[in-house]
Amino acid sequence: MVYAAELLAILYATEAIREIQPVKLVRIFSESLSALTALNSSNTTSSIVWECYNALNDVKKTSFVELWWVSAHSNYEGNERADELAKIASLIDFCGLEPVVPISRTTVNTAIVDWASNKLAAQWKETSMCRQKKMLLPVADTKVSKACLKRSKKSSRLLTHLVTGHNLLNYHQSK
Repeated sequence: MVYAAELLAILYATEAIREIQPVKLVRIFSESLSALTALNSSNTTSSIVWECYNALNDVKKTSFVELWWVSAHSNYEGNERADELAKIASLIDFCGLEPVVPISRTTVNTAIVDWASNKLAAQWKETSMCRQKKMLLPVADTKVSKACLKRSKKSSRLLTHLVTGHNLLNYHQSK
């Protein structure tokens, strides 16, 4: 999220610089080393990096542009002011279409997986069925499930017999 916000800030800075042209020297400071590295890369698939790169190139036509990395919370006046404004902005409820900072696909996927895992864990805890299985697996664990799926057919069958109680011991029939 910080990465995209920093790129968006650089993009907005280039727009502001274009409005006050001509400027001989432009220095843009950012605390996101990953954003600066992405802008320095020769290949990118990110639309926001590409848009920012093109905007910087437009500014470079009339100005000398320097991108500087500054360490976070290191008492640089402009950076401290930007952090202060970011904190204030984070408290404001968003309304409208722009500006929207994109959320990465990884962030969305992680949130979905976390939600599904929590839902599964709650269902597993609440169910009154699967008593024997719960003795061996007291909590729903996707790592255990994935490990079981990697087993051979014979091994999976034996494991299923053991976990469910449906085996030669016929424990399930004595209830």
